[in-house]
Amino acid sequence: MKVSIKDIESCTYENNRYSFRGVGGIIHIRLLSETSIRFEYEFSTAVLDSGLERSFAMVQDEMPSRPVPSR
Repeated sequence: MKVSIKDIESCTYENNRYSFRGVGGIIHIRLLSETSIRFEYEFSTAVLDSGLERSFAMVQDEMPSRPVPSR
């Protein structure tokens, strides 16, 4: 799936979970099984305090078959 978060700063993989950290917070994609994933969001205080509308465009996409090494 594709979820936009402004200016992705880092991507890590740990415990069956990809984490994408950006200006607005963190998006976690947890791998539940080979065919099932779950999205988890952590918004930064600045985004929550600003009152900006938060919208996410989700499109099914192919997940990597192997974990991406942490930087």
